[in-house]
Amino acid sequence: MEEQKGFELDLKHILKLILKKAWLIVLVSVLCAAIMIAYTSFFVADTYTVVTQMTVSNVVDAPNVEQVGMTSSDVIAATSLIDTYCVILKNENSLNRILTETGLQDRYSIASLRSMIAVGGVNESLVLQIQVTSPNPQDAQAIANAATKVLQETELRGASATPLYQVSAPDIDRPDSKGTSTKAIVGFLLGAIVTAMILIVIDLKRDNIHSDEWLKETFGESVPVLAVIPDVNRNNLRGKGRRYGYYARYGYYRADRSKAAD
Repeated sequence: MEEQKGFELDLKHILKLILKKAWLIVLVSVLCAAIMIAYTSFFVADTYTVVTQMTVSNVVDAPNVEQVGMTSSDVIAATSLIDTYCVILKNENSLNRILTETGLQDRYSIASLRSMIAVGGVNESLVLQIQVTSPNPQDAQAIANAATKVLQETELRGASATPLYQVSAPDIDRPDSKGTSTKAIVGFLLGAIVTAMILIVIDLKRDNIHSDEWLKETFGESVPVLAVIPDVNRNNLRGKGRRYGYYARYGYYRADRSKAAD
């Protein structure tokens, strides 16, 4: 029970410390959020995303599920083919073909092009979706169209991939969202957490005595208290002896000084 009570007092002390330094925590948090907003606005480049879709079928002449002859087994097989097309599109040979088709060999490497392309199925349907993100809207358009062409020309036994539409370049006046609000919130929370942790660590490393109750709770009743430690939070002596929750200068509490004050 003694240890539990002391631990509860420690939690109370930490809570009091955080509340006392709430202004500093809020200040640092707002500063971190402002830094994240400034960094995102000035150093994160605008990007543009285009999306194209293809239908995948294991029946070469029947790419649409509505077409007569597409059985449930055909649909299951076509769905599994989507994973195969995803792997094919991201391999080095296909990426080289895309760069050759678009003429962007001098602008993008294989690794950078691979990071720009995201491909996958749409809700377990027969639709394969290709998403291309680039700092240049025309490049994104060209890469998406080249990717659909590469998959369409890929020879798989008893399988086909058919583009649903031609991709147009995105609006240059409407780039992708940079997530400024989300980054600002993350910066605010990180600033608050880190500042609170630093304050707690600094406080735990201090060996100052705050009160006679702290002595009794920490060391037990066996430790004699020869004098009562004044409350540092009281407005005595015009507040000159209070600093950071402990006494900065014990000289203000000398007996001769107290008499002189009287």
